[in-house]
Amino acid sequence: ALPVLKAIHEMAGIEACSVSAVCSAGEAQKTVDGPDSADWRAGRGFRQNIVPGPSRIRAAVDQALPALAGRVSGCTFRVPTAAVGAVDLTARLTADLDLEDLYAKLARAAEGKSTGAYLGVVREQVVSTDFVGDSRSCVVDAGAGIQLSPRLVKVVVWSDAEWAYAQRALDAVAAVCAVDRGPGAVFARVGSRIQLAARGDSSAPATPRGK
Repeated sequence: ALPVLKAIHEMAGIEACSVSAVCSAGEAQKTVDGPDSADWRAGRGFRQNIVPGPSRIRAAVDQALPALAGRVSGCTFRVPTAAVGAVDLTARLTADLDLEDLYAKLARAAEGKSTGAYLGVVREQVVSTDFVGDSRSCVVDAGAGIQLSPRLVKVVVWSDAEWAYAQRALDAVAAVCAVDRGPGAVFARVGSRIQLAARGDSSAPATPRGK
């Protein structure tokens, strides 16, 4: 949801934002109720319950979007589904914002060669299973957002988080490979494989790892 937070802040300024993430069941959850020394709620069976929990959104925003440090916080709800989650962003703004203007900006960004790989906007009447296997990390549901007032908006975002994370990992591998091959090298993703699409300057020294 970070691209959406960034877009909202650029357009109208975020004074404060609450982020509620509805997540599918995780690998650490129990199939039936059992003990958990760290978190009593986490010990409850995932098939029977909606399980509230803490969120790492504040730490992620503080690191990735320093301009919003301390203004964003939230929580998670684990639900008994196999895949796909939704994020509810409710933001209090410092200037007026029309949600349609926000959707238009995000839709234009989604048409870009780089941003289109991880960002999208949908207007169909979708549900969670419509996004299983969707490689985009952030798909805004224009039909689910609410304009509470000119300075108070709710935006809903879908994501098949595990699958999209795997795709971003492949993108990162392709970028690292291109750096190691020298200037001009381009690596393309073909399904789950990374292959050389354009040769770089092999005489140029490779960028030292960790730099």
